[in-house]
Amino acid sequence: MAEENTQVALASYYRTANATCGQILSESLQFDAYGRLYRAHSAIGDFERWIQAIGPSREAELLSDALREYQTALLALLQGQYTSAFAELRLFLELGLASVYYSAHIVELHLFSAGELDVNWSAFMDPETGIFSHTFARAFNGELLDHVADYRGLAVRVYRECSEYIHGNANVRRKLPRNLTFSGEHYVSWNDKADATRIVLLFALSLRWLRNLPVESVRQVEAHVQEELGNLPGIRSALGGSVEVL
Repeated sequence: MAEENTQVALASYYRTANATCGQILSESLQFDAYGRLYRAHSAIGDFERWIQAIGPSREAELLSDALREYQTALLALLQGQYTSAFAELRLFLELGLASVYYSAHIVELHLFSAGELDVNWSAFMDPETGIFSHTFARAFNGELLDHVADYRGLAVRVYRECSEYIHGNANVRRKLPRNLTFSGEHYVSWNDKADATRIVLLFALSLRWLRNLPVESVRQVEAHVQEELGNLPGIRSALGGSVEVL
């Protein structure tokens, strides 16, 4: 009987927590008057088109894994599980950039896929040989040389900011709700960081693939790239448009 009562109490505890998450989800949707959720959610379709454009490959599988973490992060955000939402967002960035980096390092790609290599953020950000280096840009799209340092800086900043939640830094721990409850401050903060992670990954994908995919594949992602990065001459050139400043 005692064991049965314990199971009933346990089930009741988690049903209550689930109901609270549902209530927070309703508050999140009500708070979202500026359409941040629409922008965050529509990005899923944009990156799915990148996966299709790259085609069946381990790089595409990695990008698919990254996108799954992004979707998990978005659900956690809406349910008020903010620490998890920031942690999953950082993992989205890590795996997304891993798909770009390892596409140019086939040995490491195979080792990572086999579980024999961890994500190496320092290698991704290396100013001499990483994704946002002149070496990487010269190899795949030299017209973006002047912009790689800016996007590396943005990647480093948003990665550090999301890491503060993972490591439980005091400055973020003080702001987090003590209990499951809605926080407009963290909802806005997560969306700001999600904007940054998405634009960093989109730049990295564009740098790596726009000049190295068949034209018909580029057409699948053209609208997404044009909307977000169409201000960069090197992007417009890769899409076959004018490089003149609009």
